[in-house]
Amino acid sequence: MRFLRAFITAVPISAAIYLATVYLLIPSPILAEHWVREALIVKSDLVRRYAGQPKIVVASGSGTLFGFDAASATQQLGRPVVNFGLHAGLRLATILQTLERTLEKGDILILPLEPHYYLAEARFDGWQTSAAVAWDSSWRSLAMPRKLQFLAGVTPSMVFKMAWARATKVLRPGALAERLAALDDQAILARFGSRNRPTEFRYSIFNADDYGDILGNTGRVSSLNPLISPMEPSHLSSYFQSIMSEFKAKMDAKGVRIMFANCPYVYTRDLNHEEISRQEARFAVLMSPFGEFIDHREANLFPTNYFFDSSLHLNTEGREIRTARLVAAIKAKMASGSLR
Repeated sequence: MRFLRAFITAVPISAAIYLATVYLLIPSPILAEHWVREALIVKSDLVRRYAGQPKIVVASGSGTLFGFDAASATQQLGRPVVNFGLHAGLRLATILQTLERTLEKGDILILPLEPHYYLAEARFDGWQTSAAVAWDSSWRSLAMPRKLQFLAGVTPSMVFKMAWARATKVLRPGALAERLAALDDQAILARFGSRNRPTEFRYSIFNADDYGDILGNTGRVSSLNPLISPMEPSHLSSYFQSIMSEFKAKMDAKGVRIMFANCPYVYTRDLNHEEISRQEARFAVLMSPFGEFIDHREANLFPTNYFFDSSLHLNTEGREIRTARLVAAIKAKMASGSLR
């Protein structure tokens, strides 16, 4: 009985110590995709360059990073357009919180979200946990129960990596130079301002133009396994509805107009186009409290030869076609008075 009482007492104490240890070790410069943080800093700055001007920001994951030409759209629409495409692994909350700090009255935000963003739940996957430990502080805005859930989800092996990274930062900071540089906002912006374009394609914000468009995505895949179906998204998670409702209320108060768009899909011969249209119509009803779609899924079906290295990443040819279609949709909305 004495052992049982001791055990019952030790468990919550051990859990509390573990959670406190994890909390105190964040942030730690562990291995993570730091280039995504660099992209967040640079693209926020690109939006702020047009402060006081009505502008259009197109934001989502890498489907937008690769699949939209903001430089061309700027010329065609006669107003600044910024490509705020990032990485589809990034939590939607992080993207929206960043946009909340940069958008202003009169701006138009277009969200061509990848389907999983509509379906995602509050929990963190491995990629997101690594990013949160290394540089993504958006988890700190979570309600306490979810914050504790996140901390409890950090595995002992990651705690070891965090402690090792902290020690390395003190004893051999040069070994972590690239990771540490990605945490210095001013250094990131200075490097972007003086960057030289890489001779080969790289996943890097320094391989982007002044509108946020990735460069060098020429060529095409030899074969492609579609990761998403044009039948998706089909429903909304409670997590999406919660954070999008809050975000929309803030944007409405600020005077920012939100529109949604579709991401690129791979065209295959077995597609049922009538069912796609029916599913799209059903989903539009679910989305009506948050905003309307500016285009259709059928307009975003592309054959394999228009993709660069995955079924979310268009090459330069595919990007040109998709940009022209999206610009046409924006112009139509402007002509009708839906967008100003």
